[in-house]
Amino acid sequence: MRRIMQRAVGALAGCLILAGCAAPPPSETATQGDKVLRVEVKARPGVRTRLGSYVRVNADCSPDPAGPRLRILEAPHDGTVRITTENLLTHFPADNPRAKCDGHVYANTVLSYMPRDEFEGSDRILVEVANGDQAPLHVGYVVVVGQWPVTDSPAAVEGAPAPSP
Repeated sequence: MRRIMQRAVGALAGCLILAGCAAPPPSETATQGDKVLRVEVKARPGVRTRLGSYVRVNADCSPDPAGPRLRILEAPHDGTVRITTENLLTHFPADNPRAKCDGHVYANTVLSYMPRDEFEGSDRILVEVANGDQAPLHVGYVVVVGQWPVTDSPAAVEGAPAPSP
């Protein structure tokens, strides 16, 4: 399962990092095809969970004001989704020219999901991520809501540290 999780984070980050955009979601599985990236995330009922964090950084480590921009194309049926801005540390892979920017804090566009208190099951969200003049990337999140053990559940957005990739 850890290997699948590493591939999922790598797949999403790889798509966006090529453009100087980092997005390390706490995903379990992801596949890329037909310009839609699919990501599966675990969540707990009634707990807001961070699905993804997006930032665009120039090669000189300055933030790029052109992006990213998120747009909800398909809203969840059994919860709510929220797009906010949070100041977060950003990590780029060692082979990315922006790796020298690691340790800097940038304003990230954060996508989070809050399932209904009593809901358990799967919910879906389709998001468009636009980065400047590049073609938009579509990300399909499948959120599996259940009573996961604390060690198996992603960190809640409110008051908890971000999960490590």
